[in-house]
Amino acid sequence: WVGVAAIVLGIGLTLWLVWAGGVLTPLTAASLEWERAGPGGLGAALARLRRRYVHPVLLDLAVAAAAFYLALGLRFSGERPGDVTQLLRYADRLTGHVFFVVFVFAVSNSIFGLYNRVWRYASSQEVLSILGSGATGTLVILIVDVLEGANRPIPLSVVLMGGLLTTAGLV
Repeated sequence: WVGVAAIVLGIGLTLWLVWAGGVLTPLTAASLEWERAGPGGLGAALARLRRRYVHPVLLDLAVAAAAFYLALGLRFSGERPGDVTQLLRYADRLTGHVFFVVFVFAVSNSIFGLYNRVWRYASSQEVLSILGSGATGTLVILIVDVLEGANRPIPLSVVLMGGLLTTAGLV
């Protein structure tokens, strides 16, 4: 039960971080839109930003966080003795590390232009962009995880599985 409570707490923290990022980023962008549209255009600028960016970014961040928690659960599935202890230890570490994980994937998605596309007309080129973004995000997290050495926040297998699950979720 303690393991389940740690994972639920981690998911709750993740949802809070996603919400905070989803509020602060559009507000910053809205101030930039407001300057361009003039004082009377703030409402229209906020509505345009919400439609175009908030929902896709929040969904992508939730997918990334859920994918890494799922990967952690799959890695320590209870098949070996001591898996529950390891699960608790790494769930606590992942909870502190999940903001970095979702930030890396959000930046990677932005660099690959995933938030500037019209997905109604998606083709294989867009899938390649998603795969490139997922691979880049996973590689960055993997490098940071390896640089941590013996005190790495999450196992390498969880990073690889989480990156794969995140990429699949984005597709």
